[in-house]
Amino acid sequence: DEIASDIAIVKLVLLLTGSVESVRRAVNAHLKTYEVYDFLYLSNLTEKYNEFIATNPSLDHFEKELMKYMSIEKAVHKFAPVHVIGPLSLETAPLKLALRQEAATWKAQFAKNLHLHGKEKLAQLLQYIKETTLLLSRDVEDLEDVRRVMAIQQDIRTKESEIDTIMDPITHVYALLTRYEVSV
Repeated sequence: DEIASDIAIVKLVLLLTGSVESVRRAVNAHLKTYEVYDFLYLSNLTEKYNEFIATNPSLDHFEKELMKYMSIEKAVHKFAPVHVIGPLSLETAPLKLALRQEAATWKAQFAKNLHLHGKEKLAQLLQYIKETTLLLSRDVEDLEDVRRVMAIQQDIRTKESEIDTIMDPITHVYALLTRYEVSV
């Protein structure tokens, strides 16, 4: 009772309560700036990835996703290591590390399928080259063998433009993976 009736103490308690409340509001406002990244740890990566794949995405869609996660990694890297609010010093290093790891995990998931797509297309092309090389490496002994070789060469000429259309997306896939700093 005696402390509560002392006006000086009551004023100090009110001032202290106001200060604590204003620091609390400032801290909450600062924490809200990180909410834009909360999907990285609140969303289920597998579910979101499966939803993405279900849309049968093009290379451009994969590029947008990789770009999104790459920009998140860069933005998080720019966070100040310490944020001072009144008498508090908030260290952001652990948060930065965790958010960058989460963004890298999401990026790696999207890049994995892209890499598998490129690898599959490249394997198909290599199989065609092996089969054609095997057919061309046979000995030519008579006119029928010459006709066979000529037919194979004609097939190669017709598939030449097809090979270019196969190689362009493969090249694009690996250029994307390199551009977005994904190890292949």
